[in-house]
Amino acid sequence: MTTTSEIPILKNPNSTFALSEFIGQEKIISDIKKRIDFSKSNKQHFPNVILSGQPEMGKNSLAVAISNELGVMAKCVSAEKIEKIPDLASILTNLSPNDILIIDNISNFKRDVGKEFYQALESGHLNIIIGKGPSAREIELELPPFSVITTTSKVWQIDEKIRRWFVVYDFSSYSLENVRDILIKLASEKGFHISNEVAEILASYCNGSPGNASVMIKRISGFLKAISPELEVNNKNISKILAHLGFGENYPHSLSLVDKFAHMSGVDFEQWVADHFRKEGYEVRMTKTTGDHGVDLQLYRSNKLVGVVQCKNWDGSVGEPTVRDFYGSLISMKAPEGFIFAATTFTQQAKDFVQDKPIKLVDLEELIKLAEK
Repeated sequence: MTTTSEIPILKNPNSTFALSEFIGQEKIISDIKKRIDFSKSNKQHFPNVILSGQPEMGKNSLAVAISNELGVMAKCVSAEKIEKIPDLASILTNLSPNDILIIDNISNFKRDVGKEFYQALESGHLNIIIGKGPSAREIELELPPFSVITTTSKVWQIDEKIRRWFVVYDFSSYSLENVRDILIKLASEKGFHISNEVAEILASYCNGSPGNASVMIKRISGFLKAISPELEVNNKNISKILAHLGFGENYPHSLSLVDKFAHMSGVDFEQWVADHFRKEGYEVRMTKTTGDHGVDLQLYRSNKLVGVVQCKNWDGSVGEPTVRDFYGSLISMKAPEGFIFAATTFTQQAKDFVQDKPIKLVDLEELIKLAEK
C-alpha cells in the first residue's frame, strides 16, 4: 500500500516554462490570461480548472505555465497515487496559501477519495479521524485558500459534484501551423534547425499531437547524432530521413487512419461523423452541447427526423449503460433509427443489448472501412 510519504509530489516542475511559450489552444489561452489578470488585480486566488483532452496534448505543460504566470508554487501529483483519504489529507494540509495543486488524471480518483475531495472544495475544511475504536474522534482542519488545476482525457467520468467547482476547458486539435511551430521550437532546443517547409512536412505525420511532434524530433535528433551531428535537415533529405524512421510511403495507411481518429477532439470527431452522413444524403443537424439527451446529431430526409447519432471519442470501450441511455433518448425523440459511432470498441454487453433494437454500433474497425471509401 502507498503511504503518504511515498506519494511523489513534484514542486514547480519545469519552472521556467512561461505561458507566452505555449503554442496553440489560442481560445483557451486567451480566456486563461483574462482570469490571471483578474486574479492578480483583485488579489483573488485563481479559479479551479479542468484541462480536458486527448493524451499528450500539452495539458500538464499549460498547468505549469499558469502557475508560473501567477508566480505561485505548483505541487503536482497523479490521482492514481492518492489511494486513501489519509494520502489526500497529507497533500491538502501541506499546501500553503495560494498554492496551485496540479492533479494529473483526476478521472482516476477512487470514489471515497473523490467524495472527500469535493467536500474539501465546498467547505474549505478537511475532516479526518484521529485514533481508533471507541477513542476515535473526528477533527475539522481548516485548509488554506488554494487552486486546483487538473487534467483528464475522460471528463465525463469526473463526478458532477467535483466538476461544478471547476472551469472546464476542452482542448481542440492543433492546427498544422501550431504543430509546425512546435516542431521548430523543439528542434531548436535539441540543437538543430528546420525550416518552415520541412516542419510542415513533419507536421503532416503528427496528427495534430504535440506528443507526436516531441517524439518525432527526438527520433530525428537520435538519427543525426548517429549519422552526423552536422547533417542539415532540409528539403533534399527529409524524405530519406522520414523513410528511415518508418514514415512516408513505409507507413501503413490503416495506421494513419487509426492515428487520425485517436487524435481528434470530440468536436472534430462529431464533425467527421456529420460529414459522413451528409455524403450519404442526410440533412444533418448538430445538437447543442447541453440538454441533448445523449444525442449529438439528428438526421433528416425531406425535413423528417429519420435517425439520431451519438459520437463517443473515448479511449476506453463503450459499455451497455451508455448504449441503454442512448436507447432511451431514441425512444423519447421517436426516432426510427439510431447510430453510435465510437473511436474505440464496444463491450460484448453493449453489443448484446442492441441485438433486437434499431441501433447500429460503429466501432474503430468500421470507422477505418468508412474512411477508406
